[in-house]
Amino acid sequence: KEITNLKVDFKILCFPKTTISSIKEGFLKNNLNVTNIFCTSYVKSLSYLSKLNLDNVAFLDIGRSRTSLMAYVKNKLKFIYSIPIGSFNITKDISKIFNISIEDAEKIKKSFNKSDTEFSYEKNENEKNISVRDIINKKISVDLLKKVILYRVQEIIDLNFKQLKNYNHNLNLEDFELFLIGEG
Repeated sequence: KEITNLKVDFKILCFPKTTISSIKEGFLKNNLNVTNIFCTSYVKSLSYLSKLNLDNVAFLDIGRSRTSLMAYVKNKLKFIYSIPIGSFNITKDISKIFNISIEDAEKIKKSFNKSDTEFSYEKNENEKNISVRDIINKKISVDLLKKVILYRVQEIIDLNFKQLKNYNHNLNLEDFELFLIGEG
């Protein structure tokens, strides 16, 4: 039997308009029409929102090069904003401050995200992360490392919430439960 109409739903990351146009053109060349493109941060936040029973919820999706903030009041999207700052900015800060390679800075950043029970002084050969012993051997102050990471994360939060405050003066930021999502 010959197929005359096919509908496929899938999600695409947030891209600049030129990239979206290029994607649509690529599909059109193959006789496929793209009707909607959704922001993955928005789609993820909807998934999390459905599991929560909160009136005022904000999601901060920190990605590699972008961070998006979505704010919901009574399950309705009231604000979405994206800035061109992400986790790679943290990696570059670590690299510059501690005078180490970007690769080592990324490993250290990812190791920092582990809980204390997951930190190990022994390096598992299967792991791509750096061990605590490697951090100590590089003469990196863990306290300074925490400050570098937390200051940049705070900056990302502040920049996004500043836009929320500028956009809607009726939203009281202290009333929101903030959830950090994403792989950044």
